Amino acid sequence: MERVAFLIERTGRRVSCHLNPEDLVVRRVAGLAQRRRGAGFLAGGEGDRLGAVTGRDDALLATGGGRTELDVSVLFDVDLLEPSVRPADVRTLTGPLWDLCENARQPDGSYGPTPARFIWGKAWNVPVVVAAAAERLERFTATGVPRRSWLRLTLVRTDRGAEEPALAGAGGVGEGDVDAEGVRVLEVASGAEVPGRLDVVAAAWLGDAGRWRELAEYNGIDDPNALGPGQVVRVPPQGTQR
Repeated sequence: MERVAFLIERTGRRVSCHLNPEDLVVRRVAGLAQRRRGAGFLAGGEGDRLGAVTGRDDALLATGGGRTELDVSVLFDVDLLEPSVRPADVRTLTGPLWDLCENARQPDGSYGPTPARFIWGKAWNVPVVVAAAAERLERFTATGVPRRSWLRLTLVRTDRGAEEPALAGAGGVGEGDVDAEGVRVLEVASGAEVPGRLDVVAAAWLGDAGRWRELAEYNGIDDPNALGPGQVVRVPPQGTQR
């Protein structure tokens, strides 16, 4: 399976780890908050049999749809790289992922963590922000420079993939033509600096970004996040125009 990678959408930079994780924890957190009133927090109701043991529970308020979190630990090791591209300090490799934790000014003028995509083979392609990072450094040199890192990341899924303009921006795929068989033929802009993505095409022409796998199989595309300039994507007739 293709190694885990993080695609930083704003720059098109791809950060690949050196070893796939042994596990991936996916956690769903409901959108709940403690209910309040003017004088402060509301106390829970009179305890029932559970309450008598555990104490009163907070009065809860549903605040929204909740969030989905992913916990993953990935390995970076400078000795696994070719000598010509091998940095002295492994933190040179992990630094871009640490940077994703920082609140920064985004292109739309807002502040927040920089959006990225968590990509693992053909099964995982999730728009996320990095909510937390913890790094265990190993294999120090005599001068204290680490050469291996186990980086533990907490990712929060975002809904950007469903709302962003499907075919807009550098690296996007143009409107294309329909051939004699009713297949829409799209082409990545020749001057694109950021790779095009199949999930963007699927959202526009199949009505569901999650159907990028169908396009990958239909076109024989191995990497759905790196459509190069001039690359052609064919969308079968059942695709729905936006």
